Amino acid sequence: MRTTVVACTALAAAMLCAARPVLAQDTNVVQRPSLLQSEPQAFGPTLDFGTGLITIPTAWVSPKSSDFFISISGIRIPSAIGATNSLFSYFNGNGAIDTHWLGRFDVGFSLYSNNPEYGFFGSVLVVKDHQFFSWMPAISAGVRNLGPYPHEDRYLIGHDITVDSAGFVKGFTPIFYKHFHTAPTFYGVATKSFELPVPIPSSVSVTVGEGSGLFSEDGRLGNAYSTSFNAGTGFFFGLQGSTHPIQDLTLSLLGENDGWEFNFGGRAEYRGLGLGIYGLEMTQGGRHLPQAELIYNYKKIAVVFSYAGNFKELSRGVFLRSEISDLERQQQIMKTEIARREHKIQQLQVQLTKLQGSALSDVDRQRQQLETQLKEEQDAIRRASERLQQLQQGQKPQ
Repeated sequence: MRTTVVACTALAAAMLCAARPVLAQDTNVVQRPSLLQSEPQAFGPTLDFGTGLITIPTAWVSPKSSDFFISISGIRIPSAIGATNSLFSYFNGNGAIDTHWLGRFDVGFSLYSNNPEYGFFGSVLVVKDHQFFSWMPAISAGVRNLGPYPHEDRYLIGHDITVDSAGFVKGFTPIFYKHFHTAPTFYGVATKSFELPVPIPSSVSVTVGEGSGLFSEDGRLGNAYSTSFNAGTGFFFGLQGSTHPIQDLTLSLLGENDGWEFNFGGRAEYRGLGLGIYGLEMTQGGRHLPQAELIYNYKKIAVVFSYAGNFKELSRGVFLRSEISDLERQQQIMKTEIARREHKIQQLQVQLTKLQGSALSDVDRQRQQLETQLKEEQDAIRRASERLQQLQQGQKPQ
């Protein structure tokens, strides 16, 4: 293995001696997409392809089946051709939805850039953290950019659109990206998580991996694409530290090398809503010098907004709202029926009052009929009141 891999492995071993491993991912504690005090370290959406660090994947799948993550991200590229002076015109936007199943698989779909292009991604969690031995990390294998756009660079802008003389929009590949071959991109990754011995529940994870395509293809651009020590090797690595200062709130610091440059930043998540702010290519200069329309080797800012939820819980919530609406409708029917019968009783009581003191047999017969009707209405009101009370207490009446 490369010396960098050995170095990261040694770092993970040292951390293992200093901190106790996080519980296995298939713990019996009920888990949610957000990080809670009783859960092992989880990961939020990356800028482009499902859960992970900033851009690189991690060996993690949500232990709760049918979890999903929706994200919208933007990378500020001020040297982009055709950008106006508007702040948002400089942002290259991406969107993704990532779904997790059976605690082992994730499958997702991404939209790239502002054109847009698109591609699928997914992974399988081969080994869970702490599954066989306390020292053994989680291990995943996955694929990215599975689709019809083979010339994407690491910022996923390898394709563009133009308008011909007839006014038709056509796609094309700029000359600078023709030598990229990144569809599909395969990778393998290992992640080890540890709890930290501090008063506030906190944990840290170490991730190392290697991949093809997006992680290793430089499109024959050489140093114009990246000057990092591991450029073109496909080797990537990263760290994440997370803490839970209050219930349902997670704060994380992240750092990574995506196979090309170093990226750093932070992320906050509260009850499924997440915000990440990152600096990309942070070891490069702060200003871009235009060179052959390339957009690499200078610092950039990236932002990602995300929402984490669960399909089963969402559908259950819709069912409960429907059930509540039906119960409210039944309550209204019961109240209307009670009011109608009370009005009927008032009318019967008025008629009985008029017949009081009369001794004629025909009048007696009318009085007995009115008293029978009155008792029936009173019994009906009693039954309706009981049903209404059941509905108000959240019980389904027989």
